[in-house]
Amino acid sequence: MAQRQRISEIGLRRTECYGKCPVYRVVIQADGSFLYTGEKHVQRLGKHTGKIRIWDLNKLIEFIIEIGFMNLEDSYFNSQTDHSTAYTYIVLDGQKKEIENYGDSGPSVLWALEELIDMLLSNAEWLPANEME
Repeated sequence: MAQRQRISEIGLRRTECYGKCPVYRVVIQADGSFLYTGEKHVQRLGKHTGKIRIWDLNKLIEFIIEIGFMNLEDSYFNSQTDHSTAYTYIVLDGQKKEIENYGDSGPSVLWALEELIDMLLSNAEWLPANEME
């Protein structure tokens, strides 16, 4: 798939709120490998690595292209307080685009992308910590 080759990296970082919002970051490579760092209010704390099924990753990449990720605004914000911010980025043809989404104030396709990344992690093959490079 030509478009799959164009996206070399997908990332998601979720920040703190005043409550128990999950705080973590994940970077997914084009081969399906990922590096996850859990900081607070998550099942896995610390650094972890694993592999996402290529078929699932290809579907995620298709979705990213279909929603026109590169054409979305760089930042979405609402005036409410105590919300987490999600920072989602992709590297497409060597160009990085990151979107800040405070309190899910962005379009529904951005929220869906963030949720899909989380879903891929829940279905991923997690490697034991001693297998990290």
